[in-house]
Amino acid sequence: MKIRVTGVVIIGIIAILMGCRKVETKSTENNVETESLPIKVDQQTIKNKKDSIAVIKVPDISGRYDLVEGYGIDPEKIHDYTIYKGILIVNRISDNEFGYVKVIKRHPYSPIGASGIFTFHKNQFYRKEIDHSKNKIYHNLYWKLVQKDSLLGIIEYASNITTYGAWKIADPEANVYISLRKTLKEEEKEYAKFYDKIYHDSEFTGRDEFIEYATGKKHTENDSIFWEKWDRYNKISDSGI
Repeated sequence: MKIRVTGVVIIGIIAILMGCRKVETKSTENNVETESLPIKVDQQTIKNKKDSIAVIKVPDISGRYDLVEGYGIDPEKIHDYTIYKGILIVNRISDNEFGYVKVIKRHPYSPIGASGIFTFHKNQFYRKEIDHSKNKIYHNLYWKLVQKDSLLGIIEYASNITTYGAWKIADPEANVYISLRKTLKEEEKEYAKFYDKIYHDSEFTGRDEFIEYATGKKHTENDSIFWEKWDRYNKISDSGI
């Protein structure tokens, strides 16, 4: 009888331990990977987003990308330019938000950096902006992002020029061009400041609202050229070249 009772106790202990292990494993799998950019993710922010977002499929665009081809075209085609170096680092910070740091190089100019946060809303990406005069956060639609397997296409619309870029996922440990390293580090610092403003500065109100900023006219007449290139990039990628 003693042996039978002891066996029951041992089986009960094993069951409890296995249950704890399952809970721990599930918790680990649900963590959001955020080590790529120099920020500490606000876990409460992530929880709030999960509670408020409808069940939609958000494209996972996180990763390190290297430039395949990039260029800018202005409406008059007078100040067109080529981008011949670039690195883009995208990090998921919540269910529908991605922080990014980007550096590009145009000849013969110094590298140019950009950083910020993309929000996926109603099946498209918006870029978060700050209206300092009104202490508000709004969302801008002047960037267009498309993803296909390992490729990411980005179009940036501005009043005087439209910039096109095709990016390919790369090894996160791969070397960065020496000419881009300094600007990349500086832009990572700017991104960290922006992140803190967005999520930790109590002066900015309405951060959980979705305010869409009315953009000006988008010069899209040259988009078809990029989409033709985009199709070729994808065919090359599919062939494994």
